[in-house]
Amino acid sequence: NLHMNNIEKVEEGVFAGSNNIKTIYLNSNSIRVIPKLLFENLSILREIDLSNNRIERIADRAFSDLHSLTKLYLQRNMIGEITSEMFQGLSSLQLLKLSSNQITKLSSYGLSTLVSVVSLELSSNVIQNIESDTFAGLIKLKNLVLSSNNIHRVKKHAFSNLPELESLNLDHNLIHLIEACAFNRLKKLRILQLNGNNLPFINDGMFHRLHNLQALELSSNQIDHLEIRDMQSLPSLTALNLANNLLSNISSASMKGLSHLKTLWLDENRFSSLKFADEIKLLNLTHLYLRNNQILLSKHILLKGLPQLETLALDGNFITHYENLLLGENANVSYLGFSRNKIKTIWHRPNEKINCTYLDLSHNMLEVIPYFETKDYVQVLNLSYNAIYDLSATDSSKSITFEAIDLSGNLIKSIPLKFFSRMPFHESLKEIYLSRNRLSNLEESCFISLLQLEKLSLDNNFIAKVNKDCIRNLTSLTELRLRRNLIRRLKTGTFNFNNSIQCLDLSWNMIKYIEEEALIGLDKLQILRLDHNRIITPTNLLTRSLQKLEILYLRDNQIEHLREEVFSNLISIKEIYLDGNKMDSLIDVTFTRLARLTILFLQHNNISFISKRCFTFLALISEILDIGFNDFANNIPDLMDELLHTDLRVTRLGISGNGLKTLWNSFNIGLVRKEIGLDISYNNLPAIEILKIINHIHPPYICDHYKRADRLHHNIFVKSCWLMYLGLSGLQLKRLPSPNLRHLEGYIAVLTLNNNFIKEFDVEDFFSGSDSNLLELQLAGNKLKKFTNRKNFRFLSLLLLNISDNSITNFCDNAWQKFAPKLRNVYADRSNIKKLSSRCLQRLSNLRFLSLKANPLLTISEKSLYGPQQLSTVFTSRDYFCCLVPAKVTACEPIIVESLTSCQNLLSHLSLRLYIWIIGGLAFIGNLLVLRLHWIKRHSSRSKGTSQLLIINLAVSDFLMSIYLLIIAISDQIHVNNYGVRAESWLRSPICALAFFLGSLSSIMSVISILLISVDLYFRCTNPFNYQNRNCRSEKFKVTVIILWLICIIFVAIPAVTSTNVAGNDRIYKYSSICMPSNVEDAFYRSWITIATVCMVCIWLTTCVLYALVLLKVHQSSQSVHKSAQLDRKLARKLFLILFTDLISWLPYYILIFKVILTGRIDIFTLKFVIILTLPMNSALNPYLYSFTCPASPGRALLSIRKSFSGRLRDYYSDPLRQVNHYFFKCNDNNDPQNNLEGPDVNITLNNTECLQTVDREGVVKRTVRESNV
Repeated sequence: NLHMNNIEKVEEGVFAGSNNIKTIYLNSNSIRVIPKLLFENLSILREIDLSNNRIERIADRAFSDLHSLTKLYLQRNMIGEITSEMFQGLSSLQLLKLSSNQITKLSSYGLSTLVSVVSLELSSNVIQNIESDTFAGLIKLKNLVLSSNNIHRVKKHAFSNLPELESLNLDHNLIHLIEACAFNRLKKLRILQLNGNNLPFINDGMFHRLHNLQALELSSNQIDHLEIRDMQSLPSLTALNLANNLLSNISSASMKGLSHLKTLWLDENRFSSLKFADEIKLLNLTHLYLRNNQILLSKHILLKGLPQLETLALDGNFITHYENLLLGENANVSYLGFSRNKIKTIWHRPNEKINCTYLDLSHNMLEVIPYFETKDYVQVLNLSYNAIYDLSATDSSKSITFEAIDLSGNLIKSIPLKFFSRMPFHESLKEIYLSRNRLSNLEESCFISLLQLEKLSLDNNFIAKVNKDCIRNLTSLTELRLRRNLIRRLKTGTFNFNNSIQCLDLSWNMIKYIEEEALIGLDKLQILRLDHNRIITPTNLLTRSLQKLEILYLRDNQIEHLREEVFSNLISIKEIYLDGNKMDSLIDVTFTRLARLTILFLQHNNISFISKRCFTFLALISEILDIGFNDFANNIPDLMDELLHTDLRVTRLGISGNGLKTLWNSFNIGLVRKEIGLDISYNNLPAIEILKIINHIHPPYICDHYKRADRLHHNIFVKSCWLMYLGLSGLQLKRLPSPNLRHLEGYIAVLTLNNNFIKEFDVEDFFSGSDSNLLELQLAGNKLKKFTNRKNFRFLSLLLLNISDNSITNFCDNAWQKFAPKLRNVYADRSNIKKLSSRCLQRLSNLRFLSLKANPLLTISEKSLYGPQQLSTVFTSRDYFCCLVPAKVTACEPIIVESLTSCQNLLSHLSLRLYIWIIGGLAFIGNLLVLRLHWIKRHSSRSKGTSQLLIINLAVSDFLMSIYLLIIAISDQIHVNNYGVRAESWLRSPICALAFFLGSLSSIMSVISILLISVDLYFRCTNPFNYQNRNCRSEKFKVTVIILWLICIIFVAIPAVTSTNVAGNDRIYKYSSICMPSNVEDAFYRSWITIATVCMVCIWLTTCVLYALVLLKVHQSSQSVHKSAQLDRKLARKLFLILFTDLISWLPYYILIFKVILTGRIDIFTLKFVIILTLPMNSALNPYLYSFTCPASPGRALLSIRKSFSGRLRDYYSDPLRQVNHYFFKCNDNNDPQNNLEGPDVNITLNNTECLQTVDREGVVKRTVRESNV
């Protein structure tokens, strides 16, 4: 065993005289060349491991004397070519691994001497062609792996020399053509894998004579049709995978002969009907997957051609009528999936009984729990993420029998009295999920009689207290989740009757007090989560009821002190999480009797004292001790010397974030074992010390002994050999310390390098070759721009990759995805990812979790996430992203739980859709009447005044608002039930840009028009005679209005033009479906929104001031002529009505925009309600509310139609002179006897100047009409 010794060169004859050697381990070194006579005379050698080196060349006949060799490992090297004499003499070799090299070509007869090879692995190379004689001589080969190469074409008879071949893997190549008869001599072939290639079709004869083929995988290709005779030569086929292709139909003739087919994958294709499923008549088919197609069930379809069907997955289609699918009288389906369809209601199924183990109706549009026949049976019913809001609308007494029901993510506010207990066979109900609803109070008998209930989830609600009477009858309950509620206190005896609970989750609440004996009765509790609360002292844990507790979470509370023996009764405790509190000391008596403790987290506190005896206790912890982020450099300067001189047993020690400036001396001379995992992140250590520490960390000797053995049979200590944790985050590293990591290759399980200054990343920078042990890699917060994998290395066990807070430009590049074929979790938040191309992650076939929060994601499509079959969770910040995810994704954020918006409609809420048509129609008709009326009277002298000009101007701006509303309403109907898919095309369209232009221009000009009207009214009241005598004012107002219109048009047109047919971040309305300003991330648009909002607010405030001055002036005039205060009150009411209506119209918008400007974030769904419900209100109502001044006038339906503030006042109080004449003047009716003035001369006060005029009755009236311009 010479592995991991940094050997660079092996001389010839080094093994001379060692004739008894059977196994040689030279893996994980730096060997570059294998000389010719290296293994001379080792006649009984059985196994050689040369993997994970840098081998570039192997001399011809280097293994010629190894006639007994059966296993040769050469994977993860840099071999570029295979010659015909390289493996000469290996007559007994059975296993040869050459994966993850740089092989570009396999020469003819290059492997012909390997006559005994059974398994050959050539994956992850750069092989481009397979010739007909490439594998000549491999007559015993059974398993051939050629995946992840660059093969473009499979030629005729390419594998004709492999008569015993049983498994052939050609996944993830670039194959676009397979010639006929390419596989026709592989008579024993059972598995053929062709996933992830570019095959456009299956040509005739491609699978000819493959009579024993059982599994054929063709997913993630470009196949758009199947020829009639494609599958007829595969009589033994049991599994066929055609997912993620372009198929729209399958003829019965093309599937003829597949009598043994049991599983058929057709996900992510283009099927629009299920008719083909009945026609193909696969009598033995048990599993049919048709997720993410375009299937509509517009009429009844009976799948009588699939009598043995057990699994039918129709998730992610366009199905609206679930009941149209008929499975036959005796159907017994284990899984029936209708998730992510468009089902609103479920009607009775005609003459058919449902017998289903799991019925998935999640992510639809159901508003009530569907009614089933009593003869139906569903074991698990999933109704999560629908629109169910009222459980009382469901007659639970007529429901079906089921054992579990999931109602998460709905709009349920309360649970009716005895709702669940009235269900038939409620005794069998075992699981209820009600998380993410609106529950605020649980009635006493809401779960009564549910004696068999085992799991109850109430996470993410508004529950303020745990009602013990509600759960007291749940005697079989083992798991209770109340995470993320509003619970403040746990009262005594809350769980007295729930002694079966094993897991209790009360995290993310506001619990501050836990009354004494609140946890009495939890005798079987094993996991208790109280993290993220406000607990100050956990005294309640003294109860003896928690003696079986194993895991305790108290992180992120406000604990300052731990009382002595607070954990003394927790005799079974294994893990305690106290991180994120305010503790300032540790004393040994705190952890008395915790002999089984294996994990203790104390980071993010402010510990400044640790008793001497406490180090003895810390030495007993066997797995993880984390005391990071306690500022020990200042609080306890000598702590590291004392701690590292303790004989710690932990396999991972966390001392990150303590401000340490030196550590090497304490680490080097301390007693601490050097084979432990170490987290030294976020300290101030010099680079030279960091490298020294890494160099002196090494795996235990026992790990070398067991490295090649089966890890599953090792004891816990030996398993820890491959669970090493190395934390190097926040150390200002500019490059990866790859030379210092080579000796730990194959042992590190978790490597964190977050928040450094690493600019380049290539897979080879970590280790000397590929790795099969690393499970988690953290690279967040660096300056990475792209991934490279120049030497085609692979991390075969990597499950989690974090590349957040970088600037990744090649996220969808399949080249880098090859390095981690088993990757399950990817975090790429805030990485400036702009595009998710079609099948972006198809190489990551095992991906399950993807986080893309705070990325632009400018370009996405329905097929962006096609490929990874197990992908179930996706998190982003991109609006409407979840509308495009395939049905396999069961958890997605930002999830649309509320009915404010949906993936179906541009205006999802019914109130929005109705309101916009009503308001848009009223605004359109009303303002059109105003313009029509003024057009009719355009030649009269009154129509040429300033006031009429301003009224017309305001009517035009309001009319534009009505056009905007109608555009949005019509577009909503065009995109009905499919908006999420078409959102980007709508937002890029010129129509959306036009809607923004009209809406914004109308809003701005409407406010400006109101200002001009208020200015006009102000001057009329303060100086009426001088203002009236200026003949040129009308022309000046016209010029002013024209200039303002031009300025506003230019101001609004610039962002409208730049937002046409561009990506989301480059539009001023970003992803707002109503095309209104919402982009506050872009500096230009943010400035535009700020300027527009500030100007409108200033104009509105100025208008208020002017109207206040008008009211004051009128009041003064009334007092001067000794008139009643009734007129003042009437005017005040009018002004208040005017200002109030404008306030409620604009204030919500102002508040929302200012909040956006300050926070930099906007809720486009709230913006939708504000703009549609409030802003157009004046445009629609004002022409009707304030224009019927004289309904009794003969021959006129309208005296005038006014929208503006002055229009509202002018009918009554245009100026003080008008007020004086109000009592003897009625509209347009001079013959009315009440209009005759009987009385003395009139005393008028204007501008504090008294003017006495003696006029006759008729003269006063005529002059008032003329001068007031009524």
